[in-house]
Amino acid sequence: MKVYHERGMIYFKDENINKLGYTEYDEKLWEKIISTKWHVKKGRYINSSKLGTLHRLVMAHWYGEEALAQATKMNFVVDHMNNDGFDCRLSNLCFISKDRNTAKGQTYDKKRKEAIDTIALNIFKDFKTQLFQITIAFNTRTIFKINDKLVEIVNMRLLYENDFERTLLDAEKILHEFTKYGRVDTKKLNFIEMEYTEPILLKLSPNEKNFAFIERNGEVFLNLDSGQNVRFIEIPPNDDLYKNRIKES
Repeated sequence: MKVYHERGMIYFKDENINKLGYTEYDEKLWEKIISTKWHVKKGRYINSSKLGTLHRLVMAHWYGEEALAQATKMNFVVDHMNNDGFDCRLSNLCFISKDRNTAKGQTYDKKRKEAIDTIALNIFKDFKTQLFQITIAFNTRTIFKINDKLVEIVNMRLLYENDFERTLLDAEKILHEFTKYGRVDTKKLNFIEMEYTEPILLKLSPNEKNFAFIERNGEVFLNLDSGQNVRFIEIPPNDDLYKNRIKES
């Protein structure tokens, strides 16, 4: 397996698997990683016979060996919040009870995958603030109930306290309400801060109407009415939401 780093990320590439493993670059973490050889374990995880799985190494590096040992003793595991074992970004990892991890795989992970054609929902965790953020991109026209007003939106970010159970329950609720009823009432969610983007109406030329992506002044927009099979998979968290909470505290 080839291991290298560039642009702030460490990558793991196996020529036999058409998929990259990755995590954020840190000099001391990089020194640990290049001290051994890596391979794909069970087709799902990146592993070293010397250091174990990459996701556990990442958590031990940032949170400390003692924190990882204590979590293991309490029957907690390291969860990939987007259910991708190759995605070992620190922002994609958190400690979770083994029972909740199993239940998550049978409920949230399954529903999230099934709903991707209409809604791309992801959960992230910020290491510095220990806050969670749900990011949502909509692949169809979408209505949310915000402050008793129905609003059409194209994406949304919700900030949460350091409570993965509460964040996960809200993520499950959003997926359920949206896929079954086509709308979500934000008053029934438990976020501490919210931001959203309403659609921008563009006047399209006859040729542009069938294009999935439209460019205006260097900015690219997704045309949901293009009829093309294009969709969002993930949008990143807004770091300013985390920073705002630091300023307030």
